[in-house]
Amino acid sequence: MELAVPTANQQTEVTIITTGKGYQHVVAFRIEANNFHEKIENGTISDLQIAPVELDTDASLTQHNANSTTIQLE
Repeated sequence: MELAVPTANQQTEVTIITTGKGYQHVVAFRIEANNFHEKIENGTISDLQIAPVELDTDASLTQHNANSTTIQLE
């Protein structure tokens, strides 16, 4: 999947929202554009991970580390 990432210094972010019939919308991934571009510039873009998620009708999203770029659905 290709995503267009806004340029840095615009106070923007990329958000991936999962959805399905009968399920609540869930934010599966979010990163600030500045953070994304910083990873490109310093060569750590390979550290960026999007964890697979499974939707459940009563699923809740948790982000274990506020500075992490990996978000996990539990």
